[in-house]
Amino acid sequence: MHSVLNEMPQIDVICRQFIGNLSAWHDGELSEAAERRFHNHRTSCHLCAGYARAFLAAMAFVKIEVASAEARPDLPEDTAQMILAGCRQAN
Repeated sequence: MHSVLNEMPQIDVICRQFIGNLSAWHDGELSEAAERRFHNHRTSCHLCAGYARAFLAAMAFVKIEVASAEARPDLPEDTAQMILAGCRQAN
């Protein structure tokens, strides 16, 4: 996955860039410098910190649902998208 943070100069990360890099952060794909900028923004912006918590909770839920998909054939294919949309609306 491509990360905008890996190409940014040493400046503070704005919220849109932060949110755009949640997946790369979650997957461990940020460079060390980008990870540091991401963490600094997360600790200084309460909205992004909440969004990151909601994102992690959504990913954990999706992993559980996917793991139990065989036991639940009625699981909609777009479950992850609905959860992420809900996280966006909550913040």
